[in-house]
Amino acid sequence: MSENTVLVVEVNGDSANCPDYIYDGEVTVRISNPIAENGEPCRGPLSWLNSARITADMDEDAVYCLVSVGDPRGAFCFTVRRLDDGTLIIHTPYPGEGMPHMKTTDLHPGTLQVTGNFSDEPDENEENGEVTE
Repeated sequence: MSENTVLVVEVNGDSANCPDYIYDGEVTVRISNPIAENGEPCRGPLSWLNSARITADMDEDAVYCLVSVGDPRGAFCFTVRRLDDGTLIIHTPYPGEGMPHMKTTDLHPGTLQVTGNFSDEPDENEENGEVTE
């Protein structure tokens, strides 16, 4: 078995301009919606997404997935990590956590609802320049 793990990063899409890169340390891939990140209203598929980032951290033996949908200064963080005994654990956002990215409610085990208006139609407060949570 190899002592080193090598990660290959691939970028696919209509305007992908990043060739494959090989890393033997921490690697991060980020996608973003600059219009939403700047707080400007936008409509259409994925208009609710500010950014998403996946980091593979070899020092922590963990993969982090961060998804920002509300305030662009924060994100929901999902983590899969291996413990010293080889067990894999998954950390997920949950209702009532301290410093949440946005308020969530349990719908059923494994599914959360995020509080907010993510439709293509602005709510009345958004049209008046007010932010709702």
